[in-house]
Amino acid sequence: MSSPPGIFAEAIAYIGVVLFAFGGITYSFLKWRRETSGTDLPAWRRTAACLGFLAVAVEAMLLLAFLLWHRISLDHQMLGLWATLIYPAFVVAVPLVLAGKGAPRWWLLSSSVIVFIVCFFMSLVP
Repeated sequence: MSSPPGIFAEAIAYIGVVLFAFGGITYSFLKWRRETSGTDLPAWRRTAACLGFLAVAVEAMLLLAFLLWHRISLDHQMLGLWATLIYPAFVVAVPLVLAGKGAPRWWLLSSSVIVFIVCFFMSLVP
């Protein structure tokens, strides 16, 4: 039995998008650690940027949990709980990430948006 013709291209594109999101989070964390030592940001912006990074990390962990633990997609109650956790993490992450400064802010923002879009479409799949 053969696979549909475009399934491999779609799988490669999906894997590429997910790897880009996780790579963006990793890159922004490494860059953020180097840049935070000598920044002149006010304390509230540094705190907000740290909380934004944590919110994006929560989004990534929820995506990873969905990818690794297939029971979430099979049980409608668990899928609903997962969806109610991913949406607030995104809503909290975006303004807090924007409080940061420099390249890590944009990498975290793009990673957060990509993870949210992937999670949104994954929650629609029956």
